[in-house]
Amino acid sequence: MDCNMIELRGIARRYRLHGQTVAALDGVDLDVAAGELLAITGASGSGKSTLLNVLGCLDRPDSGHYRLDGEDVAGLDDDAISAVRNRRIGFVFQSFHLLPRLDVLENVLLPLRFSGELTPAQREGHEARAAELLRRVGLGDRLRHRPQALSGGQMQRVAIARALLMQPALLLADEPTGNLDSRSAAEVVELLRELNAEGQTALIVTHDPALAEALPRQVRLRDGQVEHDHVH
Repeated sequence: MDCNMIELRGIARRYRLHGQTVAALDGVDLDVAAGELLAITGASGSGKSTLLNVLGCLDRPDSGHYRLDGEDVAGLDDDAISAVRNRRIGFVFQSFHLLPRLDVLENVLLPLRFSGELTPAQREGHEARAAELLRRVGLGDRLRHRPQALSGGQMQRVAIARALLMQPALLLADEPTGNLDSRSAAEVVELLRELNAEGQTALIVTHDPALAEALPRQVRLRDGQVEHDHVH
């Protein structure tokens, strides 16, 4: 881990709410090395979701600099920022966001379908990679199952496989264990740790103290600022 995957300097994001300006992020500085695994924690309203949206290029900061893998992405135009988001960042959400009419394999292939790259000529190779990812997350025997036939933990593992399809430099997970029972949550955390051991950089936003303590580093936000940054 000899270089930074993420460099944030003075990141601010403000919103108008009921006629007042609210600073969701207020001068955030943060470095994340390539290959790190860390938790982003804090009370509701502390700025966690806004920070995740900025890191995922879903939202632009009002001021400050954001360098992703050495590139200043805050000033890119819409097409370029979309390319960064689609190619270099994988997203995992609390609610899985799987399409019930598609089987597990087709759900993992969705990023390629959305990007227009799931062509007939390339489909076999893409299917092979998706199937390998599903085997990697322990679902090699569930390729043709629909999401409703899976447990919550299995659905989240499908979502993780989908997030990895484009081989992203950065994996962002928003409350990935929030809808899971304790056993399924532990399995998902272990999977994230295994992926990180293989070199995947990942940030996990969580309210779960047990999950935060299980990760090597914890960054806690308060009132849009970094209050605490601790390596376990």
